[in-house]
Amino acid sequence: MKKLFLSESLPKKDSGRKQICRVMKLTASFLLLCSCFAFAGHANSQNAKVSLNKTKVQLQEILNEIEEQTDYLFISNRDVNLKQKVSVSAKDESVQEVLSEVLKNTGLTFKVEGVNIILSSSTGFNIIQQDKKTISGRVVDRNGEPVIGVNVVEKGTTNGTITGMDGKFTLNVSPNATLMLSYIGYKAQEIAVNNRTQYNVVLDEDTEALDEVVVVGYGTMKKSSLTGSVTKVETEKLEGFPSVNVVDALQGRAAGVYINPSRQPGEDPTIRIRGTRSFNASNSPLLIVDGMPGSWENVSSEDIESMEILKDAAATAVYGSRAANGVILITTKSAKKGGKLSIELNSYVGMNKYDFIDMQSPEKYNAMIRDVMRYQSHGLDKEAWENSDIDLRRGLEMFNGLWADNYYNKGITFNWQDALFNSHSVTTGHNISIGQATDKISYKLSYSFQDDNSYYKTMNYKRHILNNNVKINLAKWMDLGLITRLSLRDMGGWPGSMWENYRRMSPFETPYIDEDPSKGLKDVVGKEKYVNALLNYQDGNFVNDRINKRADIILTANIRPFSWLTFTTNLKLDYKESSNGKYYDSKTSEQNLGYNFASFNKGSDSGYTWNGILNFDKSFGSHHLMATAVLEAQQSKGESVEASSQDIPAKYMDYHFLSSGIVNQKVSSNYWKSNLLSYMFRLQYEYKDRYLFNVAVRTDGSSKLADGNKWRSFPSAAVAWRVSEEGFLKDSKVVSNLKLRLSYGEIGNQAIDSYQTMTRLKSKTYSWAGNGFYTWQPDGLANKGLGWEVSKTWNAGVDFGLFDNLLGGTVEFYHTRNEDLLLTRTLPETTGFGSLWQNIGTTQNHGVEATINVYPVRGKDLNWSLTATATRNWNKIVELL
Repeated sequence: MKKLFLSESLPKKDSGRKQICRVMKLTASFLLLCSCFAFAGHANSQNAKVSLNKTKVQLQEILNEIEEQTDYLFISNRDVNLKQKVSVSAKDESVQEVLSEVLKNTGLTFKVEGVNIILSSSTGFNIIQQDKKTISGRVVDRNGEPVIGVNVVEKGTTNGTITGMDGKFTLNVSPNATLMLSYIGYKAQEIAVNNRTQYNVVLDEDTEALDEVVVVGYGTMKKSSLTGSVTKVETEKLEGFPSVNVVDALQGRAAGVYINPSRQPGEDPTIRIRGTRSFNASNSPLLIVDGMPGSWENVSSEDIESMEILKDAAATAVYGSRAANGVILITTKSAKKGGKLSIELNSYVGMNKYDFIDMQSPEKYNAMIRDVMRYQSHGLDKEAWENSDIDLRRGLEMFNGLWADNYYNKGITFNWQDALFNSHSVTTGHNISIGQATDKISYKLSYSFQDDNSYYKTMNYKRHILNNNVKINLAKWMDLGLITRLSLRDMGGWPGSMWENYRRMSPFETPYIDEDPSKGLKDVVGKEKYVNALLNYQDGNFVNDRINKRADIILTANIRPFSWLTFTTNLKLDYKESSNGKYYDSKTSEQNLGYNFASFNKGSDSGYTWNGILNFDKSFGSHHLMATAVLEAQQSKGESVEASSQDIPAKYMDYHFLSSGIVNQKVSSNYWKSNLLSYMFRLQYEYKDRYLFNVAVRTDGSSKLADGNKWRSFPSAAVAWRVSEEGFLKDSKVVSNLKLRLSYGEIGNQAIDSYQTMTRLKSKTYSWAGNGFYTWQPDGLANKGLGWEVSKTWNAGVDFGLFDNLLGGTVEFYHTRNEDLLLTRTLPETTGFGSLWQNIGTTQNHGVEATINVYPVRGKDLNWSLTATATRNWNKIVELL
């Protein structure tokens, strides 16, 4: 039961293909069910019935019971007496009937507005005293938007109201009264009532009260409570970035994060957080999407609600061995509260322009050939060079007579770069979403499509993403969630040897027979008679079809037995299927007039991640305690098969009839599986919101490592001091925020392939007495001592804000030492093996980061912000033994 000011206008409370098909059917069925819930919710409230049997209890107890049995919320003025004794006996009666009976002799009346029931005095509440006046007004924020639910009170009394949906209010007050206006997240104001009857009020945001909430490992936390290095990325700047890959848009958004952009559509960019740590193990950060391990493949920038980057060990240690290279946390969008159906459509069209290296002009190329001929004829004799009869034309004739004839007699110069590559390409993107949120259910369904091209004329990229986010509130203390993400990527490829081919082409020779375009393309071009590079684009010569399908399902349950305790369990099921069909004709750069080649590869990866998370968050006076305990299990497995052959009889058969290949038929397959089991505990203690202490430990067990080394614990600790909350700075007009941070943590790395600690076998053929035999032989030595690669990091940081945070930023210093590196050691040939995985060596990584934010203009109609980042990182190999 909530006791609020009475309002005149209150807001209402409102196989792979088969597996993917099953996911789509499940999603569609779930959405249909959700829609039924959404449209039925309001009607259920209107027809709600209750059963009560209470004798001489306080009115508030009965109202609380009705709230428990229905979706109704009671709202009353402070003058309403809820402690008077009443009795009621009802079975399956409507709420209106019960209230009419209960309030019969209480002097109270009620009014139903949607799911809100407003209680008021039946006598005297609307009587306007003779010495009072009626005033009205409107409350807005700095952007001119109405602020709903602002408390407007006559100072020194209980007389008050709250603003409605349009930010307006009306109140009867004494002529010399003072109005007090307050609302969570805004600075309170007092206004003296004078001769006016109309008041327009602008509320300023309270930067402390609006303390930004950021996502951290296995939970959320106020930004002021952070003790580790966490950067929040402004996601609205990602949405307008014209790239099919979200990672490209991260360039320059966060200090210490290096992005090597993708060169081709569909190609994974390189991400490095605070440099490179390992030689052979992975250096890519862990991606967490909606609380579970995810992939960039099925994340669209339009679906991102928030993004945080965890950089130091104190912030990432809760993820253990998977977080050795940092963590990127993404939360996708869900429906906005309000009960209204929301439909959004976003589209963009962009142009990619490619800047190639300027090639030598025909004149300079001719001069270079002349000098080559002079050198071959005269050596380094300077006088012979100066008196040589080998001029430009003579030199070209000596090198290649056809080129000389084409250039000097026919005036032929051909630009191979323009012929082989696109100078520009078009990229397009479209996103449509539909969502709605009520008190019982919320859902958001979005579809994204991207189409991009490349400078390679054989490359085209199309991506489809279907994202669904549903949440059902079963009770005030429990909710369920379902998130599904389906993606399809269809892309081509490019000739891997084209650049090698291209550099052998000459501007003095065209790709056409007899230099006549009407006669078609030559087979070979150039002095070395390499295959004509333009033949790669001839229909059917080059085929590289790549299709990737991915399906992720996340099931979530949240249980809140108390306001300070939450249990969350998440289960993620993921499936990925990829196929790649290739056909390279003999007249391609790949084959260079040899046998044609065809292959087909198909693989699938699947797995699950489950975790149970217990979060405790409670304040005891000046003390605030937060604790998190996690149990997590993860399994991944995959399989693949590949077949190839050469000398396919007909081009149209491409990669679909591999058994027709006459030579070099090959078949191979693969299977792998790995498991990871983890325990984590984190504790944060805060005193007076200014002294912060954080400790955490995570223990991981990996199936990839050797017996005796599978388990490792990774501790972390951090402290922070909010200096700006001290008395000597609390009221400073210059320093609005100042926090000092220091942390230490250890993280492991086990990002190597499965079975590296086991002796593997491979097939072998040999001949004996004129007969061929198949056999098996060891393929690598087992290392029973292979263990964890460990990173140990110190981090010191300063967060500051000046002049009401018009100027702010962060400065970080870090030092990381990486020990027991996972590295392959080359073995002597006499052992019969080539290499062995070992824990070898140490590297060191340290640096400094700075982020500066400036807000030159902050107003109702214009906001202007500037952000600058700077990073300096040093890497050093300490030892390799």
